[in-house]
Amino acid sequence: MILIALHMHVMLYVAVVAPLDQYAYGKEWIRIALNAGWQTMDFFFVLSGFLIGRLLLEMQSAEGFRLKSTLAFYVKRGFRIFPLYYVTLFLLWGVVQFWPIFSVNGVTQINWIPELFYLSNYTRDQPVLAPWSWSLSLEEHLYIAAPFAVASTLSIPSMRGRFVFLFFSASIPLILRYLVVDQSVGAHGTMENAAPPLNIFKDLFIPTHLRFDTFLYGLAGAILVYCYPDHFKMLLHGKHQRWLRVFLWTVVIVLYLYFILPFFHEVPFMYLSYGGMSDTPTLLSVAMKSVWDFGFLSSMLYLILIVLLVTDQGALGSFLGSTWMRKTATLSYGVYLVHLPIAKFVSHTLSKYLGEGPIGIALVSLGLTAFLSYGLSYILHLIVEKPLLSVRDRIFT
Repeated sequence: MILIALHMHVMLYVAVVAPLDQYAYGKEWIRIALNAGWQTMDFFFVLSGFLIGRLLLEMQSAEGFRLKSTLAFYVKRGFRIFPLYYVTLFLLWGVVQFWPIFSVNGVTQINWIPELFYLSNYTRDQPVLAPWSWSLSLEEHLYIAAPFAVASTLSIPSMRGRFVFLFFSASIPLILRYLVVDQSVGAHGTMENAAPPLNIFKDLFIPTHLRFDTFLYGLAGAILVYCYPDHFKMLLHGKHQRWLRVFLWTVVIVLYLYFILPFFHEVPFMYLSYGGMSDTPTLLSVAMKSVWDFGFLSSMLYLILIVLLVTDQGALGSFLGSTWMRKTATLSYGVYLVHLPIAKFVSHTLSKYLGEGPIGIALVSLGLTAFLSYGLSYILHLIVEKPLLSVRDRIFT
């Protein structure tokens, strides 16, 4: 999934420096890259809800909700998240002072409060040095709330009541997203005349209170798998498991194609102008898709996918559990932190030499960005992550 996000950002910068829309299927390629890239974020939030939910379920099912265990959970997550983020942020700040080309959006200074305290997903009109930090801010907010969400869910005795509680809670952001659209568009019917103007990305997609539904759906999946392991063994490894898995994989593929293929959507989820990101509003129908499709339906898609992956006992399951995949997953956080400035630098540099071949720019940029991002991530892992994670393990062993 990190490679899909990387592909999206490479295509954004290629679109700025090369007129892809003038070539056959160029614009469609950009749209697919954008749609697929933003789908990775929904997958990431659902997966976080599932993994963190399962971890907290094991902890709280054994000992209940305890302040000491909750603080230990926060400290462990802090060792994993904070050091690499702050090192990368200050490294980028130092680099752009000498080479502004690495600045993702032209900003060369840290916006201290939002970027240091994980509030950048609420800075609608304030430029930040690391614009991708909105997702880290949202994720950090979800980590803070996760122990309380699990404790509240486990306090309900019946399993049916737990799921009603989770899905009712998850419906709150969906309703709020609808109200944001309705308030902005009002009686105009189209977003062109909306007052105030509605930016789908900044107003609907990144604020925590409008996006925590995906995390709760992942938590619901964790409860289902954790509390009913025998049911899943019967369901996915029983008499008709082959046909059931084929059916579920078909549902996943069809829904994913629906989300990423451009002819299902009038414009990409993110708006693209060939000078970078555009805030130009578009049709109300697109806003409503973001309320419904890019919340509930995409969460259900990735919840099914996660259940299929964690219950797979064939070649796919072996591959996902392989040493190579575990090492790749270890570096994925670092890759996410560093890949966007690298993508911009690589795309703009190559455009000087491959200006007449935008397809070549896209392919070479993608390869070079992936190579350099994983390389830098590996170096940061050895210097920053690995020593501090060893300290964490010694503390909590």
